[in-house]
Amino acid sequence: MSIPTARSPLPHSAVRVGAIALLAGGCAGSGRPAEPAPAPVPAPRPAATTPVAPAARPTAFAYAPGTYRYEVRTDAVVERPDARGERENVGTVAMVTYTLAPQGRALGVTGQVESFAVSAGERVTAGAGDAGLQAPLPFRGTVDAAGARLSTEGTLGQRCDGPFGAALTAARETLVRFPASLAPGTRWADTTTALTCRGDVPATLQTIARYEVVGRAEFAGTPAIHVRRQTSTTLAGRGVAGGRPLTIAGAGTGTTSLYVDNARGRLLGATGESRTTVTVRIANAAQEFVQRATLRVTAK
Repeated sequence: MSIPTARSPLPHSAVRVGAIALLAGGCAGSGRPAEPAPAPVPAPRPAATTPVAPAARPTAFAYAPGTYRYEVRTDAVVERPDARGERENVGTVAMVTYTLAPQGRALGVTGQVESFAVSAGERVTAGAGDAGLQAPLPFRGTVDAAGARLSTEGTLGQRCDGPFGAALTAARETLVRFPASLAPGTRWADTTTALTCRGDVPATLQTIARYEVVGRAEFAGTPAIHVRRQTSTTLAGRGVAGGRPLTIAGAGTGTTSLYVDNARGRLLGATGESRTTVTVRIANAAQEFVQRATLRVTAK
């Protein structure tokens, strides 16, 4: 994304040696020969010093070229506030692999979602059941100071006959835009729009994310920089169910802790929580669903 800068080396102390003049004189009329003046003492040479190499700024960050692999896991509970006790668990597990390579001033991304498994019931998935990817989902993109962009080939990521959109969303969780400096207190924001599916209905998901660098931390025993992300999402979609028009509308909020290994130029992992309310309206009838979810991303 960006090239880390370096801090200027510490100044060295310079030792100056002053010359001392020695004067010798005889006593007049003493009758004794004057004593010879002592030989001058050579001035000591300053000790040799070794230049100190500039040290990299401890908060500088840039993604490093290489191949990376992550597990992205979500666990959620979906419930209907108007139906006491009616709730269902939903879980997904994705394995994501990609390679970063220089591409002009950016890094090119070539990768795939190796697998994407869904565990949920019929009421939540609207018939999708526990369907997962039947084959790896390839994707390409770039990452630089302006953002991280991933897409699938053709319109595959826009189809709702499989978890293609959700799988690509999992991949996006592993490649986040970071600025060149991750000094504590640094803030930035991103707005993204993506296609998702609620059952067989396509919907547009807009996310406004605000980031702030918290400071030093550890993740899985590795020193890291902790970045907090707060998100606000809106959801809107239209479709047909049983020959009748159907609309979906929703909104949510979330907080995620991202852990960055700036020494090796990679994302170590992330943990987060979110709450989303979705209203499904068919003709004049409406049902509201509330989803509470947790997220965990781990480098493998």
